[in-house]
Amino acid sequence: MAALLEENGVICEHIGAGSGPSDEELLAGLSAADLMMAPYNSVTESGSIHLALSTNVPVLGYESEGVRHIINADSMAPNAERFGKLLSRYFEKPWPTFTPQAINLHQKCKMDWFRILNESI
Repeated sequence: MAALLEENGVICEHIGAGSGPSDEELLAGLSAADLMMAPYNSVTESGSIHLALSTNVPVLGYESEGVRHIINADSMAPNAERFGKLLSRYFEKPWPTFTPQAINLHQKCKMDWFRILNESI
């Protein structure tokens, strides 16, 4: 997997144990990203996936119950070998990795109307 990433010019950085990026560093990193990989296979809910998607960064991940409800089925793989193939295919021809669900669109519309009302008062 690391060789595939390097071949495609992906730069991976690791932050030392016990320290994490500041909010500004995290947002800057996500803003510069072309893709986020979620390489864990047992997750019930992923804040990092939601964060990436909220900044319009595509996400590829392993099939799991929590991830299945967030990203499209064609953006998930059941194992490392298939994940590598998925990643290769994505680098060749990227695709949208998630589709906003109706409940999310409803919430966004609701928040937009609240914003409009607040700005007009």
